[in-house]
Amino acid sequence: MTRTRSTFATIAVFAAIVPACNHTELSGPPDIRLGLDECTGCGMLVMEEHCSCALLVSQEGNRSHLLFDDLGCLLDYRADHPQTSIVDTFVHDYTTGKWANGVTAGYLSGVSSATPMGSGMIAFETESIARTQITATGGTLSGYEQLTALRREWREARRLRRASGP
Repeated sequence: MTRTRSTFATIAVFAAIVPACNHTELSGPPDIRLGLDECTGCGMLVMEEHCSCALLVSQEGNRSHLLFDDLGCLLDYRADHPQTSIVDTFVHDYTTGKWANGVTAGYLSGVSSATPMGSGMIAFETESIARTQITATGGTLSGYEQLTALRREWREARRLRRASGP
């Protein structure tokens, strides 16, 4: 009887360990459920694929995706949560809707096209694709770091306007 309990206990331990060994770490862009998933930044529903973006983050050893409806929301989140461990950044190419690497993508800022939260920032898979879209959308060509600086300046200007009152 004791041997049977011991065998059962050993099997139970292995049954608990084996699935953990086969666990694959979360990677790549998320699947966004338009009209169902909320923007981590503003709380609105993500309704437009071509402006949506995501961060893959690691918190306490676990990876998860944070979804955003607008590049402005993603950049604001990064500024407001500098302690967040970001594994990867993903953006949708504005024209194709395909996921692209957020660090190597090309961006246009100050575009005439409407964006969900009015940031006026859109992404393209590469800088060369973004350059070809300037005539269609307007705006200024930017890299990811430039976009981050532009958003920081915009936030500071907004803060100063609010502080000075109406």
